[in-house]
Amino acid sequence: PTPIMGENPATAFFIGAVFVCIGMMMLNIILSMVVEASMKAAEEDGKRILREKQARYDAHSKKVTVMCQMLDTDGSGVLDKAEMRAGFIANKEFRDMLQLMNMDMGDLDELFNALDVDRSGEIDYAEFVEQMHKMKSLDIKTTEFIVKRTVVDVSVRLAKLEDTLRPLLAGDVRVRVGGQEPLGEPHDE
Repeated sequence: PTPIMGENPATAFFIGAVFVCIGMMMLNIILSMVVEASMKAAEEDGKRILREKQARYDAHSKKVTVMCQMLDTDGSGVLDKAEMRAGFIANKEFRDMLQLMNMDMGDLDELFNALDVDRSGEIDYAEFVEQMHKMKSLDIKTTEFIVKRTVVDVSVRLAKLEDTLRPLLAGDVRVRVGGQEPLGEPHDE
């Protein structure tokens, strides 16, 4: 008996195409196994990075909480502006931390307002730790963070001022602007 290709030479193209397809399928299977292994490794790396970040945050959180306790001279469990100012002067670690974020004594009021999210006039340790971590994580955006907090604060104050002035301006009150004649006419009742 003669081989198939000997009997019909056109079958050589068919057999060649079968071998090429089988080769491509094998390469595809190998490639999919490589991609799957790479995806699994990337997922594991992502989980490892998250664990490392969490561990760094936990360590930093403990360190900053201890710093808060040192700054809290009255032992109230919260920090006020005076304690932050005194801490900036007396506590090198606190001063160094702020200076790494390009802040100095003149920035403490703005920093306090940015950290005092609930506007209570005091910053509890957890609030301090969380907000400082956010600011430190932003690095370059620290100034933007403070500006945003200040803009929000100014917006709230303007809204309150507008609410206060609206009834006064709607009533019998005449407003003098820059030494000019009073604006508005008094209402007759």
